[in-house]
Amino acid sequence: MSILGQLKVDQQGARKDRNRELVTTLTTLMSEIADVGLNDGKRETTDDEALVVIQKFVKNLKESIEHEDSYDKQIELQLYMSYLPRMLTEEELEVKIGEYIALGNGNMGMIMKELKASGHWYDGKQASAVAKRLLST
Repeated sequence: MSILGQLKVDQQGARKDRNRELVTTLTTLMSEIADVGLNDGKRETTDDEALVVIQKFVKNLKESIEHEDSYDKQIELQLYMSYLPRMLTEEELEVKIGEYIALGNGNMGMIMKELKASGHWYDGKQASAVAKRLLST
């Protein structure tokens, strides 16, 4: 099932449960995702495009939480993250980046390029911090 399809199913469930906050949040997200395809030739948004939109929502919410951390924002963040593929943990990043360094990719640009090409999902800031730390040792 597509991400947009899953969002629709989840929105219907929230409507049945009469959870207005969740309905509103999912409607906003669905609208932003749908707009991508509509603005590019009135087509359905692809899952890859949907993931980019969700990542933007996550990034913006994380920045907002840095300024004002609240329980509601944490719940909203968890909701958005539930639609993203599993991301590499810090330990998994250390292993991957360590492998790249062992193969002779000893500069930050090459490490990040290899990591991106690997197809894994990861937090860019976290990956950068891990790479800097491992390169400095």
